[in-house]
Amino acid sequence: MRSLDAVELQPVTKQTLTESVTELLRDAILVRTLRPGQRIPEAKIATKFGVSRAPVREALAALVQEGLVHRDDRGVSVTELSRADVDEISTLRLALEKLAVELATRNATEHDFEEMQQNIEQTGRAKKPGEASELDLVFHELLVRAAKHKRLLNSWLSLKSQIRLFLYEMDRDDIEFAQHTVQAHQEFLNLLRARDGKRSLQKLELQLETTHQAVLEHLLEQTSASSRTEDDPSCG
Repeated sequence: MRSLDAVELQPVTKQTLTESVTELLRDAILVRTLRPGQRIPEAKIATKFGVSRAPVREALAALVQEGLVHRDDRGVSVTELSRADVDEISTLRLALEKLAVELATRNATEHDFEEMQQNIEQTGRAKKPGEASELDLVFHELLVRAAKHKRLLNSWLSLKSQIRLFLYEMDRDDIEFAQHTVQAHQEFLNLLRARDGKRSLQKLELQLETTHQAVLEHLLEQTSASSRTEDDPSCG
C-alpha cells in the first residue's frame, strides 16, 4: 500500500475550509487516489492542504457519516466495501426507491419529469470518467425528490456517497455504462410519466438488481486481482 507521502492531492481553493477538505478527500476516495484500507492521518492531510487539523478532523467526521471512511482504535482509514456492505447498501436503497416510486407516481410534477429527461440527455453525452455514474446518481435523487417526502429524501441522501462509490467503479470499467444507463432510465421515466406504478416498480427492481449483481461481480474481480498481486512477488 502506498504511503500518504506518495499521494497527489490538490490544494484547498474554494468554499469553507471544512467543505473544501471534505470535497477533496471525497473525490480522492472515489477516484481511488486514496485506496480502500489506506490510513488518513489528520496531521499529514492538514500539512498537504495547508490548513489546521480542525477542518480536517471535521471533514473526516463528515466522511465517517457518509460511510466513505471509518474510525477505529488506530485512526481513520478509507472504507473497504465487503459483500455484506454491498448487500446492505443495495437492499436499503431498493426499499427507499420503491417507496419513492410509489409516491412519485402520485406526486411527481411535469417539472420533475422534465428534469429527469434532461438528466437522461446529459448522460447520453457523458464522456469524462465518472460522469455517467454521477448523472446516474442524480437521476435517482431526482426520483426520490419527486416523491415529495422529506424524511425519505434524507434517508436516501445518507446512502448517496456509498452508492456513488460503487457506481463510479462500474462506470470506469464498463465502456457501455452510459448507454445502458440511458436506455434503462428512459424506459423507466416513460412508465413513471404514464403513472404506471406497477410497471415502474418492476423496472426499478430489475435495474437495481442488475446493478447489485454487477457490483458484486466487480468486487469479486477486485478481490481476486488483489490476491494475485499479493501472491506474486514480481508485482508491486
